[in-house]
Parts: sequence; structure tokens; C-alpha cells
Amino acid sequence: FWRPWRFAAGVAFGGAFATKWSGFVGILSAIFLSYIWELGRNRRAGVKRWGWRVIQAESFGIVVTFLAVPALVYLASYTGWFIHFGFHLFGPNGWFKLQADMASYHEHLQVIDPSTHKPIHPYLSQSWKWILLWRPVLYYAKYLANDLRHTIVALGSPTIFWGSILAIPYLFWSWWKKKDWRAGFVLVAMQYLPWAIVSRPQFFFYVTPVTPFFALACAYAVRDLAAYRYRIPDPVTIEGGEAVAYSRSRPFLPVAVGFVVLSVALFFFFWPVLTGGPLSSTAWKLRMWFPTWV
Repeated sequence: FWRPWRFAAGVAFGGAFATKWSGFVGILSAIFLSYIWELGRNRRAGVKRWGWRVIQAESFGIVVTFLAVPALVYLASYTGWFIHFGFHLFGPNGWFKLQADMASYHEHLQVIDPSTHKPIHPYLSQSWKWILLWRPVLYYAKYLANDLRHTIVALGSPTIFWGSILAIPYLFWSWWKKKDWRAGFVLVAMQYLPWAIVSRPQFFFYVTPVTPFFALACAYAVRDLAAYRYRIPDPVTIEGGEAVAYSRSRPFLPVAVGFVVLSVALFFFFWPVLTGGPLSSTAWKLRMWFPTWV
């Protein structure tokens, strides 16, 4: 029961949920990973009836740390609301009604304005478009008379986002074939796929919590790419049996190094667009690669 890091994670998940309800997906991910890891640990230890034993041994602690603790943090985040409106409003006519009203608001948000039959916002972007960098969001723009402009665009790194299109399937393969728990962790913690079932209007900046896991997916794939060595067809006989031999050359190392160098270079290239730095109209257009970026 007493797992300090689980309690710390529960507090963090409560803060995430209190900030944005989509943080609840992170809680479900943590519960799933905890059971999976404990099942594997008990199986490797040779514990009899390891599946049922894990459920018995871990469920109480998981419920407390990943459900009760986040719920308390979420409730505590309304302290200012209770102080303002009064603690007597905790009942069904107060705080719980507020939660129901917020849920109803999100449930009934429409992508198309029923009065104009047009999208409710010019920067709408479905979740499947995020990894493609289809429609970034313009946060700020100031145009000066001397052909200079300052803009802040929510734009991800092209190498990281587009590289993830290949890296994510490789994570699936590594988790399934190599049984590498690190690949599974990045996939489950990424929390990207659940957005596909969300019907409310979406925007590119929703991908912000997912982006670090795109970077981890690319780092995982690039590391394996850099370390890959060809397997020599003829085995080498050593004392005690045969051993598989591999070549010393690493043929994909230049590709891996090039990916990292290009990622860093593009970061500096797009830096003025990300931070409102001064750019001429020509320099700005060089960074707006597609019409949907403008």
C-alpha cells in the first residue's frame, strides 16, 4: 500500500484533472500500467495464481493513490470557489450541479454553427491532423510599417511530429515483439488515441501534453536505428556452443545523427515564429510551409 511515488503521482494526476478533465485519461493509463507491470513482476517471480494475487494485493492501493487522492486534489482545487460561494453549496444544488453543467456544456458544443452553417472557429483541428501539423494556431500577430512582423504560432517540430508517424508503429512492434516495457510506457502514457473519440471542437494546442511523448517515441526509434548492426549469416563457434555474430558497422548511424541535427536546426529556424521575434515578410513566408499554417 505505501508506495510514496504512487501517492506523488496521484497528487500530480489530481492537479492535471483539476486543470483539464482530459487529465483523467492519464489516471486510467497509470492504473493500466500499474496492473500490467505488477502482473509481469509476479509472473517472473514464479508466484502461483499471479493474476488473482496481483488483483488482490494491488487494487486497494491503486484505488487510493490513483482515484481517491486525485479526487481529493480536484475537490481542494475548488477551495476558492467554496470560500466565495459558501461551503453549504457542496450538495446537489451547488458544486455537483456545477460539474453537471460543465459536462453538459462540453457535450453540446458544436463544430458547425447552426445559424451560419460554418465552422465555429477558423483554427479548428481534429486530432488526426495534429501529428501532421495540419492546422497550427496563431496566438499573436503584430504587423509593423517597416515590413516587419511579430507572430507567435503554436507549431510543433516537423521532424518530431512527422517522425512520430514512423516511430509510433515501431513502439508497438517493440512492445509486442521485444517485450520492452519502455516502449509500452511511452505508448500508453502518450494518450493520443483517446482524442479520436472526442466529438467536441478540438484545436492543435490540445496536443501539448502529447508532444513530449512524440519526442520520446522518436528518441527511442533513433536510438535503435543508431545502434543497429547487421547480423552475420554464418554463426561463429565459440567454446561452449555457437554465438550469433554481428558486424561492427552501424549503417543507419548517419541517418540517426542527421535526424537529431535536423531537429535542432529546425528548432532554431522556427524560433522567431514561436516567440514573437521580428521577421520580414519574406523570412516569415519561408517558415509558413503550407497554406493551412497561415
